[in-house]
Parts: sequence; structure tokens; C-alpha cells
Amino acid sequence: YHAGIAVRRLHVTCQAPGGHSWLHYGRPSAVHALIDASARIITLNPPTDPRTTFNIGLINGGHSINSIAMNADLYLDMRSESVATLADFEQEVRAAIQAVERPHVDLAIEVVGDRPSGHIPVKHPLVQLATAALQAIDHQPEYETGSTDANIMLAHGLPTVTIGITYGGNAHRLDEYIETKPISFGIWQLVLLTLAAADYLHTG
Repeated sequence: YHAGIAVRRLHVTCQAPGGHSWLHYGRPSAVHALIDASARIITLNPPTDPRTTFNIGLINGGHSINSIAMNADLYLDMRSESVATLADFEQEVRAAIQAVERPHVDLAIEVVGDRPSGHIPVKHPLVQLATAALQAIDHQPEYETGSTDANIMLAHGLPTVTIGITYGGNAHRLDEYIETKPISFGIWQLVLLTLAAADYLHTG
């Protein structure tokens, strides 16, 4: 990874009067309102260039099957290769949420994540050293963008790359895994890159 994408995360909460599903039918429900807001959000179409994505990763609400929900909340993750595009998309999301507001239905939006972005070109010496380290263990590099611990350094203009030391699959699923056999080669790659970068700083 030679570029860090911008990430913005929102916590959306909804409160409503609640009540009994039979006796108080017709009262606003926090769950219903949040579902309405979610449905509006998932109809949005973020641009593909620059690549921009979103995901409702968590949703909670209510306290029993026969109760009109008093509380509900969701967590929304938004990402983009462009800070400006991400800001524009966030405004679309906020408008979709605010469209659900009505008397006795209160929605609040809290920013719970704000990761900056930055990048260095593939031709940057650090990227080229990482490329050489991979090639030294008979692997060809793939240049990617993503959200990593390097984001903050890249955002402040500090050359940074993020490398892997093995392969894996099913990312962020309960059955996510890594392959253990290539780890020794991956660590050797890390050592080569560290020594090469130190030598470059000393002589370059």
C-alpha cells in the first residue's frame, strides 16, 4: 500500500416515544425510522472514480418483539480515494437521514471516525525499495490503496508504505485466515526493506 484512503464513520441514533405494538399502534418507532433512513442511504450511488464506498456495519434497536422501539442506532463506514468526494457523499448521507425526521422522532449524527488520507507515487524511492524487496523473494508487487496505520504519516507528508508478510482470505469475516508457510519469506522481505531504507537514508 502506497496510498491511504480517507475514512469517515458516523454513529446515527434515533429516539421515539415507544409503546405497545397493539395498544399504541401508529406511534413513531425508532426502529422503523432508522430502517427508513437506512433504506434511503443504500439507494445512494457514490462515484466509482474516485472510488468511494459505504457500509452500514452495525444496527441495533428495540427491546422486545411487541414493543414500539424507543431507541435504535447504526454505524456507517464511508471511504473514498478523495477527501472532497467523501465530504460531498457525507452530505448526501446526512440529507437522507434528516429527511426521516418528523415530530417525536429525533435523529442524531455523531462522527466516530475520521481517518485522513495521503499517498506517495509508485516511483517514489521507498516504494521502489519495497518492490525490490519483494522481487528478492521471487514475488511481484501489487500496488494498492487502503486504510492502514500509515494514513496519518502519509497525510502529514511522511513517505510510508504498508507491506504484508503473508497471504490470507475472507477479510473481516469470522472465518478470516492467514497462511503460515509464507511468513518466514515475508519477514525476510521486511528485513530486506528495513535495511535498504536505512542504507538509502544514510547514503541518499
